[in-house]
Amino acid sequence: MGKDFLADIPNNRFVMGKGLVSLASNGTYDAFGIEPAPGNCTIVSAFFVPSASQAGSATNYFDLKILDLSTDGSGTTVLASKTLSASTTSIAANAAGSMAITDSNSVTALNVIGVSAVKAGNGIARVAGEVVVWYRLL
Repeated sequence: MGKDFLADIPNNRFVMGKGLVSLASNGTYDAFGIEPAPGNCTIVSAFFVPSASQAGSATNYFDLKILDLSTDGSGTTVLASKTLSASTTSIAANAAGSMAITDSNSVTALNVIGVSAVKAGNGIARVAGEVVVWYRLL
């Protein structure tokens, strides 16, 4: 008899989807949508993967945020974030810089999951890269 590999996972639920968006270098700092949530879901991980090394800086930097933009794009709930506020937060080229998942990481079906980069001070040059969001349907 075969083994049921989902038997130990509560409710037999697992990571169901991945949202992917490309960021242009020195692009706008406005929020824009990745995709609508296909159902009620929870964000389980998020990464920024720069195509070149992304520096951090103590005074001029940016916060990269994954947002619940609601259905009309006006939502502001932060689901995950990555602050590049020091050299220790630099990300090597083509490496996944993990983002911190917040306690408010649930998204209602059809709400738009979005991304924004909010600059602090003068900001820093943002390299092109991809934002990857993994979610689990509830």
